[in-house]
Amino acid sequence: MSAGDQKNGDKPEDTMPVAEVWPEVERAECLARGAALKWASGVFCRPEHLERLSQYKKRESQRTTSIHTRLKSMVQSYLEGVGWGLEQLREARAELKEVSHALKKAGLEANRNTDGVKSLERLREVSVNHCQLLAAVSNLPRLYSVRSMVLETERLVESRRLLEAHARLMDLEHWQDDILWQLHGAAGTAGSALSAEDQELVHKYFSGVGQLVDALGKELWAVVSSALALAQQNPTPFVSAVRIVEREEALDRAFLEERGGTRGNTRPLPAGRPRCWRACFFQVLEEAVSARFRSVSYLHTRGPGLAGHLSALQHGIMADLATVRQLLEHCVPPHYQLTRAYLRASHQCLHAHLTQVSSWDLESGEIFAVLNWVLHIYNSPDMMGHPELVVEMEREELGPLISTEGLEQLQNKYVQSVRD
Repeated sequence: MSAGDQKNGDKPEDTMPVAEVWPEVERAECLARGAALKWASGVFCRPEHLERLSQYKKRESQRTTSIHTRLKSMVQSYLEGVGWGLEQLREARAELKEVSHALKKAGLEANRNTDGVKSLERLREVSVNHCQLLAAVSNLPRLYSVRSMVLETERLVESRRLLEAHARLMDLEHWQDDILWQLHGAAGTAGSALSAEDQELVHKYFSGVGQLVDALGKELWAVVSSALALAQQNPTPFVSAVRIVEREEALDRAFLEERGGTRGNTRPLPAGRPRCWRACFFQVLEEAVSARFRSVSYLHTRGPGLAGHLSALQHGIMADLATVRQLLEHCVPPHYQLTRAYLRASHQCLHAHLTQVSSWDLESGEIFAVLNWVLHIYNSPDMMGHPELVVEMEREELGPLISTEGLEQLQNKYVQSVRD
């Protein structure tokens, strides 16, 4: 074994200082020598065992040779891998040098072409002006007719020919939106957005369109607020108003779907969109209910006149609800649920009014009238408990007309006044 170690260990010790670089190797070698001595002392403890020394020596020599062969093979494969990696790095370095040289060359070419690009700026401006002039020329017939269209639409609004006025208004808005988009596209082809001056010029030219929208909306809400009176005389204006509201809702949905990014379209929303006129429709209806509620005379509401005032409220509300159910409900789409809206608005108005009445310094007779009306008349079949109204909305959905605390206070106040 020692001869094998001497045979295989001379060259590595001469070429590479293992002990200096890897101190663990020296320690491992000492441990191996100790283990070998221990093994040899156990095997050759008797003289007769020495006869097999040559066999053990030959076997260990073969084993050592096999180990060294495997180590050399492993180191050789490792060195081959390292050599291949170094070769790849050299090739990558050469390619990087070529790419860097090409980039420098391209940069120099770009710098030389800068003057040529600057000379094209004037051509770009001419192209933008040409595209904008082309859009203006193609829209000249529309532009010439805008003024007359605005005046004609104003006359239609004033005469309450709402459907015709709204059709003309949609045409004008479409023209305005189309011209803005064409100018925006012409500017966008040159890599710039439409200037604020151009936008202001178009909006100023179509300024009458915005005024028409306001005028039409004013007439529209006037018709909606007087719906109860029109239903008994001529419901046609109300039907026209509802059709216009539905048109506007359809336009809002179309604009939001088209411009909302669902199709990758960057076309901006027109000014004032979405208008949400259906929500305005119900808001105007609620204001109309509140106005009719306030129109009931508040005179003589104190003393004996309070019971008469509550009776007048009952008859007025039931008459309005009958008009809504029998006439107005047929003038709107089913999803409007107009009767429910009137019921809810009337209940809210009554709740606010009775809360105010309850805060007064009422006498026993007045308190009795309020309690009787709230607890018995309001929920009776003659009022909100009417079978046709119950079908539209359950009484629980409306909530209490007076809060539980308010009722308890009124009852306690009534008992105390009777005792006094």
